[in-house]
Amino acid sequence: MAAASGSLTREMADWLASRDGQSETFTFHGFDEDRPKLTSIGLGRAADLATVLRAAPAATIEIAGDEAQISLLAHLLEDRGVASERMKVVPAAGIGTAMLTLHRGSMSPLMTAKS
Repeated sequence: MAAASGSLTREMADWLASRDGQSETFTFHGFDEDRPKLTSIGLGRAADLATVLRAAPAATIEIAGDEAQISLLAHLLEDRGVASERMKVVPAAGIGTAMLTLHRGSMSPLMTAKS
């Protein structure tokens, strides 16, 4: 998977490829202030997140944060091909950021263009 060094997508892909632990938490930034709206950068990050999740079909994700914001993110992921059964939305304190906890699910390799 091609992702910019230091990006959220790279961190997630590297963790999934490393086989370290069953779960890992990442921080998603990209909401417009205190509203349930993604910035243009946030839209790109959400699209990249969907790509990571589609490449790791056994993985599931918990999305925690402001209920309106994380519901928006979950709907966007679903629109991008991530089944709702693979996501758990957890309302929690915190506006502007979401905590993403990836659960590996299995040790199968990431799907690539060569797969």
